[in-house]
Amino acid sequence: MSFIRIFPFEEVTDFDPANLGQGDPARCQAVDEWDAREFFLNIQEIAGFEECPLYLVSPEDPNALVNGIRVVVRSGRSFLIADDPEDPEESFVNLVKRSSRGEVTFMPFSRYLKSRTGGKRAKRNTEALPPG
Repeated sequence: MSFIRIFPFEEVTDFDPANLGQGDPARCQAVDEWDAREFFLNIQEIAGFEECPLYLVSPEDPNALVNGIRVVVRSGRSFLIADDPEDPEESFVNLVKRSSRGEVTFMPFSRYLKSRTGGKRAKRNTEALPPG
C-alpha cells in the first residue's frame, strides 16, 4: 500500500463533488500546526483531486490565499490541503507520484500557516483517515 501524510482541512462552504475539475475557490479555517489534524492517506482511496485557490480564514487575515488541493476520496468525502511547500519536490502531485511507486511520503505543513507562528512545533494529533 502507498501512503501520504497530509494535513486536511474542512471546507467551510458546501462543495459538490460533481464540480470537481472546475477549480472553484475554497475556504477553510486557518489553524496552527499543533492544532492541525494529521492523517496518513492510502492513495488508492483518492477518487480525484484538483488544484484550487485556497483561502485560509483567520481573524488576523480573512483572505490569506495559498495554492490548494481539493481531494475527493472513494467514499465521496472531500477535504482540502494547503499545497505551498518551500521545496517544489514536496508538492502534493509530486508526493502522490512518489507514493504510487511504494514510497511513504510526508506532505509538509502549510508554509504560510507555519510562518504565522514562527515555525514553533509541538506534538501533533496523528490519526489514520478512516475508510469511507
